[in-house]
Amino acid sequence: MSSAGVEPVRLLCGAKSPRWLWAVLQLRRLLLRERVDVVDVHSRLPAWCLRWALRLLPPERRPVVVHTVHGMNSRGWYSRVMLRADVVVAVSESVRRHLEGLSADGDMRRVQVISRGVDCRRYRRIWPSRVGWRAEFVRQCPAAAGRFLLLLPGRLVRGKGHADLIRLLADLSEAGVDVHAICPGSSEDMI
Repeated sequence: MSSAGVEPVRLLCGAKSPRWLWAVLQLRRLLLRERVDVVDVHSRLPAWCLRWALRLLPPERRPVVVHTVHGMNSRGWYSRVMLRADVVVAVSESVRRHLEGLSADGDMRRVQVISRGVDCRRYRRIWPSRVGWRAEFVRQCPAAAGRFLLLLPGRLVRGKGHADLIRLLADLSEAGVDVHAICPGSSEDMI
């Protein structure tokens, strides 16, 4: 449990195998036990997992569902699940237009565009509050000492920008910029 009272729970809702069916039951138990109020899902398979888990809950125990859509997935019934939420956050106007084409009935009332998925008017960009975070990071990764740091969070899979990051690092290195990349995220599905 973190100092903010948050406890991370890992479920196999994103595993593209029959194991996700077990995760439906685990998720149902978690939602009931923790009396969850809001669930935010960022990809299709976890959205399907949540959809099935919610069907197993009494209506009065179901949380508010938010789907945050970052990419432009293929069109069809599998991707349409991202529109089946109480609130759908499109991280750009182009993602909203893509969702419009994905919608079977054209109902876009629940879709809101929040640029980059964060309302910067409400959540100001500030330097991390832990002053010693960089020193601690350099202690763990001495190769980063004295370098600019680039952060690219996300799973290490195609389409998340890691190939672009590698090209950017090469260009910056060629220009004489001493830079180090940090890529926190799961490496289960390597590029």
